[in-house]
Amino acid sequence: YGPWLLLLNAAVATTGGLLIPSALAGAVDMALSGKFAPVTLLFLLGVAAIEIIGDAIGIVLAASITSRATAWLRNRLSRHLLALGHPSPFAAGDAVSRMTGDCGNAGGVVVTLIGLAIAVASTAGSIVALALLDWRLAAVFVVSVPLATFLVRTHMQLTADDVLAYQEVS
Repeated sequence: YGPWLLLLNAAVATTGGLLIPSALAGAVDMALSGKFAPVTLLFLLGVAAIEIIGDAIGIVLAASITSRATAWLRNRLSRHLLALGHPSPFAAGDAVSRMTGDCGNAGGVVVTLIGLAIAVASTAGSIVALALLDWRLAAVFVVSVPLATFLVRTHMQLTADDVLAYQEVS
């Protein structure tokens, strides 16, 4: 149930984050008008609290999910290596590297995928917010996405060989 809780928590915190500009606008309007509106202030404080507390809970949930998955992977790998017997068919240090580094990286996959899903949802929400403010702002953002994607892809292609060489040396 951990990943579902993380997803739900991230959705709530992201919603709070998307509502902050609206809450801030209301607070600024309240301050400029000179009329105190407790509902406006409570809305701002509530939205900020939802995002801050949600982010804190998300950090704890992500760490818990990653550590549990990493422990499970290390346990499975340990059992497999012990079943292979001695001498090991792997180079010296290879099993240790996989236990310490690779299992930790693989244990974070679920959290990474949830983070990616939330980033996509947050981006979509931001585009909708931009469109509500001015359709031209949203259009500029949407038009710039293919260019940014092209630049990122080009960078990844230029650095792929270096990353591969680093991993082989490691």
